[in-house]
Amino acid sequence: MTSRIFMPANCVSATERTLPVGTRLEEYEIESALAQSSTAVVYLAYDRVLKLRVAIKEYMPSALALRSADTQVVLRERAQAQSFEYGRQAFIDEARVLARCEHGALLRTLRILKHHGTVYRVMRYCPGPTLRE
Repeated sequence: MTSRIFMPANCVSATERTLPVGTRLEEYEIESALAQSSTAVVYLAYDRVLKLRVAIKEYMPSALALRSADTQVVLRERAQAQSFEYGRQAFIDEARVLARCEHGALLRTLRILKHHGTVYRVMRYCPGPTLRE
């Protein structure tokens, strides 16, 4: 899945970096944003099939991309397509490694989703303080 969407030159700006509350990613419904870093956004979501809350991590490198008004992740510049794709593939590779890990300190990837011009990984939601806290 190579991102082919670019921000038009006449477009004002991105709406928000995060997906709006209520956005559906297949059976998952976004409830809130839990955390953001320079490369990703983590959401609290509700799995409408299993009836439980999950964490969903979205590949969203702020230096390379932003979100358009229709929730698509778009590149800031065409020249960044290769860097975006490299990072997206690394995000998927890391998700695949975490899917095989069985350790209490690691959140195992349950599923990979591709939507909105980017990729997401679904994980178990573990409420509690962050490492920083």
